[in-house]
Amino acid sequence: MKKFTEKFAALIIMSAFLLCLTGSANVGQAVYEAIRRCLETIIPSLYAVMIMSQVIIRSGTASLIPEWIRRISERIFGMEGFVLPIFAFSMFAGYPVGAKMLAGEYDKGRLTQNRAEILCGLCYGAGPAFIFGCISGKLYSSEQVGLLIVISAVSANIILALFMSFFLRKSVKNDEIRGKFSFSADMLTECVISGGRSVLEICFMVTAFAVISEFFRASGAADMAGGLLSKLIGTDKETAVALCCAFLDVTDISGLPCGDYTILPYVCGLVSFGGICVIFQVSAAVSERFSVIPLIFERLAAALISGTICRLLLPYYIAYNVTTVSNVQIHAYNGYSPIPSLMIVIMTLWLFGEYCQKVNKL
Repeated sequence: MKKFTEKFAALIIMSAFLLCLTGSANVGQAVYEAIRRCLETIIPSLYAVMIMSQVIIRSGTASLIPEWIRRISERIFGMEGFVLPIFAFSMFAGYPVGAKMLAGEYDKGRLTQNRAEILCGLCYGAGPAFIFGCISGKLYSSEQVGLLIVISAVSANIILALFMSFFLRKSVKNDEIRGKFSFSADMLTECVISGGRSVLEICFMVTAFAVISEFFRASGAADMAGGLLSKLIGTDKETAVALCCAFLDVTDISGLPCGDYTILPYVCGLVSFGGICVIFQVSAAVSERFSVIPLIFERLAAALISGTICRLLLPYYIAYNVTTVSNVQIHAYNGYSPIPSLMIVIMTLWLFGEYCQKVNKL
């Protein structure tokens, strides 16, 4: 099985390489769109959050949770006190943030490998910039849609956490290792460098998956998968193909048709799952400290729960917002500029260079 997987992966890589040589125009456009998504959404939304997540872990802020909150966390979710803020923070911070924070706690010896694997599938969620900017703003021109997606995704995470609490309670440590709060300028610098490096790694992964998605389309696999999915869910083939591509990379979800509320439950499911690209991002964030296989099954379950919740709430949402939706105004002007994101990248690289020079002199 392992040899077959390796050969299949090698075949995909060689095929993608040939596509880059023969279909450079389409590949270039796909890479351009991926870079644009990184500059518009990923860097502005994740840069500060990645830095703050590292500050929270390295400074020991998560250890300052009061005793009564720790007891509630253990009884309801089966989580240690320091895990609860990670769980809450990660649902709104962005996909790989929770995994990055858990990896930091694992390195400190405060989590076992088994608990880290389970929690990695729970401390997971899309950032508000992606939900409200890329999905509700571009596809539906309504912030209320973004709120519906957030409610569905967060509710799914909580329900899944309550179910997984039966397994987590068996190995919870009542005498958890207490950390001490500490903060310094050097630590903040390291957090900035670590956060910037993580965001750049995510952007590289998104760009790589843009090439894979283009190969998925060019090979005809997207049309084949879209045809099967369209029959399964009863939608048109073009929409089904876009859903399949979003399953590979959820940031490509903007390729879906605008204003189609019938696919909103599937959009919620995709947001809760995150896509194959996000799974690879999480795997890179944990750096083989623990397996991400349990995460895949947990996120598939969360996607099913999230889509079901959205489908149940959608009729009430449409009835309540029918007047607002009918009066949507579309503006052609887009005031986005890539300069701030580029400046962030440049300053991070400059800070990294200065810090390396300082370390080498010591």
